[in-house]
Amino acid sequence: MNNIISLLNNQIIGLEPLVFYLILALTIVMLIAIIVIIILAVRAKKRSQRGIQAPKVKVHKKVRYSADEKEIEANGEVNVTHHRGDFNIKRGEIYTANRKGELLPGKYTVLSTSESENKFNIRIGRYAREYSHGDTIVIPDGETIASPSHSLVLR
Repeated sequence: MNNIISLLNNQIIGLEPLVFYLILALTIVMLIAIIVIIILAVRAKKRSQRGIQAPKVKVHKKVRYSADEKEIEANGEVNVTHHRGDFNIKRGEIYTANRKGELLPGKYTVLSTSESENKFNIRIGRYAREYSHGDTIVIPDGETIASPSHSLVLR
């Protein structure tokens, strides 16, 4: 190792030994600082993404994945609490899942906003089907979704 450093110093760079080692030490410190800054920036970005999503949601390559949780209380009553990152579907409006849009493609838990309605219709693509509060749906990229019966929350 000392042979390589002395070869670099004497034949290629030609600096005094003290100046050479000082420049070498500063270069190593700068590289370590850059690596630490990059690691901290990546961690901060991950933390900020977690803060805007509903609980137990992971976004990987702009596709949303959520845990399959039933949002029904033990006595069978509908329980909906709006979380940051939930997507509201208004009655009669059509939404398109897009990786660059507001509604990301992926797995969602469907929640009814009406306490009296536990079953409702959802149109995904060209076909409508009946779903229950807490059912899981998968919306592919480019697919449309609409609720003809009443407003819903996608978690």
